[in-house]
Amino acid sequence: LENSPAYPGVNVQTTPVREYVSKNIACHLIGTVGPIYAEEYAELKDKGYQLSDILGKSGVEAALESELRGINGTNTVTKDASGNVVEKKETKSPVPGNTVVLTLDYNLQKTTQAELDKAIKQLRSQSTKLKGEDVRSGSVVMLDVKTGGVLVCASWPDFDLSTYNADYSKLVQDKDKPLFNRALYGTFPCGSTMKPGVALAGINEGIITRNSVIAFCDRTYDFYPNLTLGCLGYHGNVTVVRAIADSCNVFFYDLGRRLGIDKMNEYSKMFGLGQKTGIEIGEAEGILAGRAQREKSGGIWYPADTSQAAIGQSDNMFTPIQLAAYAMTMANDGVRYKTHLVKSIRSYDGTEKVVQPEVVSKLNLSKEAIDAVREGMIQTGKTGTARQFASAKYTVAAKTGTAQNLKTRSDHGVFIAYAPAENPEVAIAVLLENGTSKPAANLAKTILDAYFASKGKGISPTPEGVLLP
Repeated sequence: LENSPAYPGVNVQTTPVREYVSKNIACHLIGTVGPIYAEEYAELKDKGYQLSDILGKSGVEAALESELRGINGTNTVTKDASGNVVEKKETKSPVPGNTVVLTLDYNLQKTTQAELDKAIKQLRSQSTKLKGEDVRSGSVVMLDVKTGGVLVCASWPDFDLSTYNADYSKLVQDKDKPLFNRALYGTFPCGSTMKPGVALAGINEGIITRNSVIAFCDRTYDFYPNLTLGCLGYHGNVTVVRAIADSCNVFFYDLGRRLGIDKMNEYSKMFGLGQKTGIEIGEAEGILAGRAQREKSGGIWYPADTSQAAIGQSDNMFTPIQLAAYAMTMANDGVRYKTHLVKSIRSYDGTEKVVQPEVVSKLNLSKEAIDAVREGMIQTGKTGTARQFASAKYTVAAKTGTAQNLKTRSDHGVFIAYAPAENPEVAIAVLLENGTSKPAANLAKTILDAYFASKGKGISPTPEGVLLP
């Protein structure tokens, strides 16, 4: 600029760039930027974009592009016959882009990604077959139960945003598919985490009570002719609280049969299963098992499929964020909030627009149903299938899940919970693809321990001259 008379015809422009100082932290959520493609420019040119511009391509960068970008200004430049600038006048003032504040807890997100990476590497180092050594991926979602705000959303494997462009070819070819966000777009069977929702429906519809014994568990269920369904334990006569805590399949085979698939799905949709949760950056819808889905794929829905669906098998395929929203709904006694990543949007002049919680469904659940299922989930964490939480300094309402793979690969490990059970603050879902259930519960405990340990500590101010994380 100082020597512009010596370089006639040369125009100097200032171009903003993104600096990703957090590297792999929340990489799938923050997203990427890139050049405008020809097919995009045809639509964007009328919005003031130039072919040389950079815009958001994925994640928050894409979803909040209109907020982050701002509006270009215009200068009118007058030059003499020699090309010297004789007058420069601003004819349209630029408008700075806004700041998007996320709901994510940075430190907890960082801890979760590190612990998820550690858990998967430990599983892969095992020599025992079908015990999680073939784990393919993992994901964790934690929500604020009072707002639906996403505190943690981790997907393994991840990648480094600061070297994304240089590493792109390698990332695309990686067999573990690090660019794929399992937490929002991966769909998986949920296993026994389905059972608390089925229990709520059964009690609320008057099919059972807290004290009902509906089937004797001797590890088999033979209601359907020429078909025997199995259970992993010998539970005898159990009521709903112990059936949840000990994850008795037989109890829920029979309850599912009595409810019917249509009534089960009516409740499941209200819980957010097989439904988009509303997060700003996009997600998969998932699959809710039933006649319509089976016929759509060219199959036949048999009566026994209803019993299988009641324990989270059959065609059920849900995203981890849906499972977290489901746990949040139970924590709120039937109220489900829209999930969101954006906490607020701040303008350049300092004004701030805060995203308000939005209720998307509200189940009218009886107190008997709420209390019985909560007690069953609390017992799960004390003496049941997630008894590793018995030593926790907080009370957790939890449910483990094992989605079976017919011994061709390790079972999927699924875990949902909310805590503290008596006054819920957070809901969590953990899913280890072919990672088995115990490691999933262990990982959830590590993350919940970190959450409660961090409360009240605050965050130290960033030192002067250091970039914000």
